[in-house]
Amino acid sequence: MGYGVSMERLVLTADDLIDYLVSVHPELADPRYVDLDLEPYGKAVKESWVEFPLMFDDLVDRARCIEAQYAKTSYMVERGVDYCCVSRPNRDGDIVSSMCAVIAKDDSPAIILDPNRPIVYGLVRANPERPLRDLIGVQSYLVRVFGDAVGVPGFTVGRLGQLVGTLRELVRLARLDEGDKAGDRAEHSADGAEAGPEHVPPIHEPNTTRREAA
Repeated sequence: MGYGVSMERLVLTADDLIDYLVSVHPELADPRYVDLDLEPYGKAVKESWVEFPLMFDDLVDRARCIEAQYAKTSYMVERGVDYCCVSRPNRDGDIVSSMCAVIAKDDSPAIILDPNRPIVYGLVRANPERPLRDLIGVQSYLVRVFGDAVGVPGFTVGRLGQLVGTLRELVRLARLDEGDKAGDRAEHSADGAEAGPEHVPPIHEPNTTRREAA
């Protein structure tokens, strides 16, 4: 699926999403307001790294669906999210339960985002080779999904702050990149501009020799 909005529009939307969440949770105005004291849960951090490519691709697809929806309706919203208790085995084989964001997909298994697992907070940083617009799309998606999850068991404003902080950094990088491109365009325009009309000396110089009287 192709992109539904321009990079400029995507960055503006991400920035506005950050501003909205800061208005709801003023603590998020401080970039240092984060909470990454994650309890050991599910797979070990090193083992969960294996899941990054698959989950990232799934979320890229979801983000592009939202962009396509925006192109048609002027709204960006993920309507298929439920917050419910999910039970699963941990690394020791014991069954553990936690509240997760469950995203239903029509043609494939649901995407389960567990806020107790480091993979949720490190997904973008583990994929630095991906296009910047995909990184912004995925991180915006995560912020949008968990923006309503504060108060759900296992999810705090500080954890939302970690997601928002990553999105804020991506927006900053996008604006730096756009500034560099604008500078390159201006430089290219200056180098390739047609020279204006040069001053051409008159063909006939005025005769400054004073005719002597006979």
